[in-house]
Amino acid sequence: MNVYLAKFMTYYEIHRMHREGHSISHISKHLVLDRRTVSKYLSMSEQDYEDLYNLGFGDKNVDTGEIDDNTISNNGDSEKVLATVVVTLYAFTDKHIL
Repeated sequence: MNVYLAKFMTYYEIHRMHREGHSISHISKHLVLDRRTVSKYLSMSEQDYEDLYNLGFGDKNVDTGEIDDNTISNNGDSEKVLATVVVTLYAFTDKHIL
């Protein structure tokens, strides 16, 4: 398995188990990880996790340059947006996963 993908899955599995109420000790035993590693992953937010990529998209505010992913424009470009998402996912997985 790709190292990036393994870390990505570990990060999410630790956070999933913690949300379900499992202790750090239980998570470390279940995933065969050091308790300090589990604690480190739990202290990270998605933004802090250096190997995590945000593939979100939205409408660009031309004044600020920021991307707003909460905007619903309904401007009839859904097929173009879907095609862009698919192309982006293929390009991303070719570069980072496969």
